[in-house]
Amino acid sequence: MARIKDLFYQNIDLKKIFDKAHDRELILQAAMELIPTIGGSLSTLYFGGKQEKRLKRLEKFLSELIEQVTSTQAELADLSLHDSDELRFLLESLFEKVEVETREQKVRLLKEFLLTTLQYPVNSNFDMREHFLDTLSAMSVFECELLGFLFQDSKKIQIRQISKSNASPYMVFAAVNKLRSYGFIESRRGSFQLNGEQDENLDDIIFVSELGIQFCEYVKIV
Repeated sequence: MARIKDLFYQNIDLKKIFDKAHDRELILQAAMELIPTIGGSLSTLYFGGKQEKRLKRLEKFLSELIEQVTSTQAELADLSLHDSDELRFLLESLFEKVEVETREQKVRLLKEFLLTTLQYPVNSNFDMREHFLDTLSAMSVFECELLGFLFQDSKKIQIRQISKSNASPYMVFAAVNKLRSYGFIESRRGSFQLNGEQDENLDDIIFVSELGIQFCEYVKIV
């Protein structure tokens, strides 16, 4: 475990990451305080203890990852097999995302992303991994759940047939469009009636693409 701790706490300059975020926040804080009447109170509400909370999120994330690697005896690739610049970029980008992520489901997926990254050397597939990290960060929990639903048993289903609690068909449709833009979902035109009674957008048959399968397996979406 000494190797993984060295990677996190020595090779990656966490102080530099926090300092960059802090500089940005000082500018935003000053601007927010200029809002008439409520600026000062609003700034305190938003920024009060924010940096400390971010640090605690990152510390918790790393502690849980180290515990997971220890308990599962996961085999990590030797660091010499990675392209060090590409790995460092991914780690710094991931840590910045972990700092602001409050949803446990997303934190778990970010943890799985990091674990998979450390198990399989970063050397020739950097662009795909960066795409996976950026899209994972941008995805809502609902979109993650929808992709996991489709990934299970390689489902092919018409959009209007997807039933999710507290979600209208058009919320599902919007999520499908986002996942489609990431390259994670393919679609085929289903049958529809030209009588004006049904929205043909909901007739598309959707399924997880090859890239989507790779993504689900990489971050362990189920």
